Amino acid sequence: MEPILTREHALFLDLDGTLLEFAPTAEEVAVPAGLGAMLGGLAAQRDGALAILSGRTLAQIDAVTGPPFPAGAEHGFVLRDAAGAIHHPLRETANRPAWRAALEEAAAAHPGVRIEVKSASLVAHYRAAPGAGAALGETIGR
Repeated sequence: MEPILTREHALFLDLDGTLLEFAPTAEEVAVPAGLGAMLGGLAAQRDGALAILSGRTLAQIDAVTGPPFPAGAEHGFVLRDAAGAIHHPLRETANRPAWRAALEEAAAAHPGVRIEVKSASLVAHYRAAPGAGAALGETIGR
């Protein structure tokens, strides 16, 4: 039996791959017409109980969705609450320069891999080089 979704349920909606189809890069996604209005309507139905979750930055989320909804950005490293206040639960990560150097070195061996530097994390994008996944995983696992 499928669960029944009512207006009393809060919605936590993933952006890429759920609200938006995947594209080779985040900049290339096709944003459906009326996405922001649809999200606004869903939020209004739920007295604001709607949040967007994404690996993107808050600015990137807002560029896609329009109005600034509550959000978990950068894989949860940056949060925006319903009042619009921005929270950074974790401000620093250990060995970030070393991690970045190791990831960039691993990426250089695999054309198509792109390392994205976020405020508190690093992301290895390898959709354009799927064979690089194992090597990147080994680098990350060190």
